[in-house]
Amino acid sequence: MTALSPRPRLSRSGLTSFTAVAALLAGIAWTVLVAFALLRAPGGLLPLLLLPTGLGAAVLLSHRPLPAPVRTLALWTAIVASAIVGGFALLSIPLLAPGMVLLVLVALACHRWPVQTLTGAFFLTGFYGTVTAWTSVPVYVVADVVIAGLAIAVAGGYMLGAHRRPIRLWPGLVLTALFVALSVFSIPLAETLNLGIGSFRASTWYLLAGLLIAIAPWKPAVRRQLARGLLLVALLVGLYSLYRYFAGPSGAEYDQAFFAPQNFGIRKFFGSLVSGAELGTWFATLIPFCIGMGLGLQGRWRAIALVAGALGIFGLLATDLRSGIIGAAVGAVVALALFEFSRAFTHRRVAVTAGVAVGLTAVGLIAFSLTLARSPETGARYESLLTPTEDYSYATRVFRWETAIDDIDEHPLGQGLGSAGSVQQQTGRFYTIASLNLDNSYLKIALEQGFAVMAFYCIAMLLLILGLGRRALATVHPERATPALAACGSLATFLVMAFAGLTIEGLTALALWIVVGVGVGQFTWIEPNRSREA
Repeated sequence: MTALSPRPRLSRSGLTSFTAVAALLAGIAWTVLVAFALLRAPGGLLPLLLLPTGLGAAVLLSHRPLPAPVRTLALWTAIVASAIVGGFALLSIPLLAPGMVLLVLVALACHRWPVQTLTGAFFLTGFYGTVTAWTSVPVYVVADVVIAGLAIAVAGGYMLGAHRRPIRLWPGLVLTALFVALSVFSIPLAETLNLGIGSFRASTWYLLAGLLIAIAPWKPAVRRQLARGLLLVALLVGLYSLYRYFAGPSGAEYDQAFFAPQNFGIRKFFGSLVSGAELGTWFATLIPFCIGMGLGLQGRWRAIALVAGALGIFGLLATDLRSGIIGAAVGAVVALALFEFSRAFTHRRVAVTAGVAVGLTAVGLIAFSLTLARSPETGARYESLLTPTEDYSYATRVFRWETAIDDIDEHPLGQGLGSAGSVQQQTGRFYTIASLNLDNSYLKIALEQGFAVMAFYCIAMLLLILGLGRRALATVHPERATPALAACGSLATFLVMAFAGLTIEGLTALALWIVVGVGVGQFTWIEPNRSREA
């Protein structure tokens, strides 16, 4: 009986050669089809330009580095697709040419100096009122360019082979990315393209920045340095707010805030931003982050974090933003609880938690005596929280919410991006309930994209915060648990405040998502010997 000979296997060098030839032929065929579509059938360009997206997703989601020919093919298709899109944009708006050159430079900066670049963007979120009052810097445009440059840098890092270790994407992160994709596809469905782009830019665009920071192929030390940079900015904003509270605003800042449409005149302390609501939202978001970082760090960085948190409490109370005070309290409790029960901290954990809690309470009482205690209306304003139905502000919000819900019932699929929020208030053709300040981020999503998308967003946020909190509890590494529990506290504040304000819009939202991206990134880009924790 003759034995069967084993089936010959393709050698490693042979497999590499086959992959290289296949990638080369695929690249040539795709390029020829794109050229034919450009010359003869422009309508066929769209499906061809989806290939770079698919290859990019494959590079991102693969648990092992893809072969070099495949990464090269992904890079080539991305370059060609970007050149085509950019070419059409330049034909329509020739003035975009300098902007594209700047975008390339910023992308290089995000790749080479991510900590400095993103810390600078975070600085603008906390000082954009002062910056725009004293300079002609277009703060929102700068933020947009940094986010776009970050996207290019992250994509380029994966396609050029920086993806050397497994990346972990848990359900909350995936659903959040899908919400961003849904919003992108909703842009052309808006009443006008400008409304769609404007609404996306005002909110979901900043959420995308957080996702990019979370999945960026950086070493763990990069995000730790970025977290410390955020603490320094929080300290600076707190010190400046303390100074301006007692010294008063400068003339340029006062004039800018007085004529800002969201202020209706100046009624609250606004510090380095434009309105009291914005400053209060910024501080409320950062207070849990500073507290969480102060709990986990040691030495001078613990002192910096806790001082920044204390100054943030003073600034928040100075703005008299009730929803911010409630949200910051919830976020601080979340950060303290995660620190107390995390496996990463075992030495004097109870003593640190108790000491920080007592210290923050004392700071809050002192700040209250210097700010809100001076106003005779404070007692009535905060007593009304116990009986909200008797509070005029709450009753007004309820009326708006009920009217918005009735409107949503008539348009279950939404009315398109730009039909609610700041874009509708500034450029909407018709005066509707959304032309008023809805004071509810969730209803804004429902008005624009329908109840189903709003529910999808809520589920994504819930899974994101639960997943981040679970990982902060499970890890045994303090350097990873600290930013994670701090970001979890900030995200909890954001989700609470979203019930009573448009916290998903503006540069204050960008600040939040930078913080969350730093925390989530502790558990997406995993070193091989720590992969079990993800």
